Amino acid sequence: MIEVFGHRVLRSIPPEVSQGLVSGMYKLYGGAIRWAPVTAKGGQIVCLLVPTKSFVNSLEGTAPALFANVGNVYSSFNKTSLKADQIFNVSQEILSISKSAMISSGLNLVFSAIGFAYVSDRLNKIDKKLDEVQKDIREIKAFLESKEHAELRAALNDLLKLTSIKDLETRKTVLHTARQSLSIISERYREQLADAENLQKTIINEEYYCLTSYARMHCSAELNMQETVVGEIDEMIKFWDTKIRQVTKKDILRSNAERFLYNEYVNDVPVETLVELLDFAGDEKKGYKWIDELRRKNKSWYPENYYHSPLDGERGNLSAEKWLTFPVIQKILARRNVLEGHRSQIEFLAMNKITPTEFEEKISGLVKDEGDDFIILGPSAGASPRSANQRV
Repeated sequence: MIEVFGHRVLRSIPPEVSQGLVSGMYKLYGGAIRWAPVTAKGGQIVCLLVPTKSFVNSLEGTAPALFANVGNVYSSFNKTSLKADQIFNVSQEILSISKSAMISSGLNLVFSAIGFAYVSDRLNKIDKKLDEVQKDIREIKAFLESKEHAELRAALNDLLKLTSIKDLETRKTVLHTARQSLSIISERYREQLADAENLQKTIINEEYYCLTSYARMHCSAELNMQETVVGEIDEMIKFWDTKIRQVTKKDILRSNAERFLYNEYVNDVPVETLVELLDFAGDEKKGYKWIDELRRKNKSWYPENYYHSPLDGERGNLSAEKWLTFPVIQKILARRNVLEGHRSQIEFLAMNKITPTEFEEKISGLVKDEGDDFIILGPSAGASPRSANQRV
């Protein structure tokens, strides 16, 4: 059995891990499977799902999840036990969810040498998408022509040449210079995100803030600045949580979140998605108790004047919600999930004192079948999952 960094290289997700996800003992965070927060071992890594280069390359041309609904990326594991013939299906479903999270969130699932290329490709797609709507939004045109945007492209172009640079000191110089530029640019986009006054501008600035922060963290990781990159991901998630939680309350749930209980929303915002969104917005795990709170706010089925349907009155613009609100809901939940997975992977790299390039080089030779989308790293035989702050 091949082992890498104390983990077994597996062809599929182990049955006991699938069972643990179904029972709620484990939770999937983007490309990391960890013990659920409510358990005694909450946060400990169980498995890492590392997307292969061929899978990442296959996403070329995929529409960015900016204002395009890619569907619900979450699946409700509601069984407490599985039969033998169901295990494989659950394993495949887990991988499918991770694929969808990667596409919907717009972020790679793992920190690796292909990270800079992924950010550059993503930037090209987002720029093209924004160019299509710039006639309607004056600020977008100015944004695409801004100094920060040009500097971002210049920094990424330098980083894309990194693999061809053999001299170690030259590589370090390029990384330090790019990291300095990206730190300034990321801070600028953070300010714009903090000041964004509507949902559309928020999600545009959020996209660039995440991309620039993601690239900067890659530079830190490549420079082996282990404590720094752990601090950077923690700071990013803290800011992202605060801002996007505010946006979710103000611009998505608004003062009439009970509208999501009507039948127009059932396909785009299924109940498990709604519950997860409410948990995130309220920063409180109430689960399905949220539904009862919304039901208390809703109109009576038999109103006092029974000649008027409970559907009468102000309903809002559903077409606008399908275009903007629904996709943003999916993106927020997917991206938050992937960011938590990134935290696990950054801690993994720090514990093993390796850079993303070293990690990529170590696992690249493990791909036997170019059709494989993921390399699965599971715990060693007989070993129990270890804490995220322990050496693995």
